[in-house]
Amino acid sequence: MTFFDFGADADPVISVELWVYFAITVPVTALIVGCWMFIDKRRQEQHKKDDADLEKNIDKMEKEIMFALRKRTMSKANTWNTVSPPPKP
Repeated sequence: MTFFDFGADADPVISVELWVYFAITVPVTALIVGCWMFIDKRRQEQHKKDDADLEKNIDKMEKEIMFALRKRTMSKANTWNTVSPPPKP
C-alpha cells in the first residue's frame, strides 16, 4: 500500500489512509521534542548547580591560599618592621 498513486492510467490520488501517517508522526514527534526539552532543562539546572559549587570551592581555595601566604609572610622576622605575631587560623 502506498500513500500516493501515480499510475499512468489514473489521476493522481492520495490514499484515504494518509491520516494514519499524521496520526502517528505528529504525536511521536511531539513526544520526542517534549522529552528532549525536559532532559535539556534538567541538564542546564545541573550545570548551574555545578558552576555554583565550583565558584564556592574557588572562593574557599583562594581564602586558604591567601591565609597560607600571609602566615608565611608574617612569620618572617620583622616583616615591614612590625612586631605583631602571625595570624592564627
